[in-house]
Amino acid sequence: AATSKITSTIGGGSADISEMITIPAGKFSMGGDNYPNESPIHKVTLNAFQIDKNEVTNARYKVFMDAGGYGNQAYWTPEGWAWKNTNSITEPNNWTSGAFNTGPNYPDHPVAGVSWYEAYAFAKWAGKRLPSEAEWEKAASGTDGRTFPWGNGYGDGSNVGGSRRTESSKVGSYPTGASPWGVMDMAGNVLE
Repeated sequence: AATSKITSTIGGGSADISEMITIPAGKFSMGGDNYPNESPIHKVTLNAFQIDKNEVTNARYKVFMDAGGYGNQAYWTPEGWAWKNTNSITEPNNWTSGAFNTGPNYPDHPVAGVSWYEAYAFAKWAGKRLPSEAEWEKAASGTDGRTFPWGNGYGDGSNVGGSRRTESSKVGSYPTGASPWGVMDMAGNVLE
């Protein structure tokens, strides 16, 4: 699974002009009791970092593609470059078909169907990097131990509650589902 948000260190340069949110340095409780791979809950201390306020849209990802992102080895890890070439990868999965609201016909929807390698290449091209698991979790949950970015209730403010969607929504469609820091769509739009 690939992430749809990218991050950078404070003061890092960027070729991508997307709005970023600063997550302050400090401790937070990481983990949970819902699944065995989330246990045990433990304290983690992070330096300050920035993360995209919104998911990477199909339109933003298309700029990377149009700029030759799939043809420039400098953006890819050696393993990613080999994977891309071995599998003849030239675009995200479902990009051309438009399945799951991905591709150029859905410019305001989050890019989906990208591997970790593709997400890494996009982030490097953008002058940013992928967040660590701890950074992602702090950006999503804040420091108050909440279950979801918007609080503790399953359907309080996000598109995950009530009806399970099979396709994405436009980025930022659920403002009441923002994390405590104001980061959007941390749960419920695309699998991170």
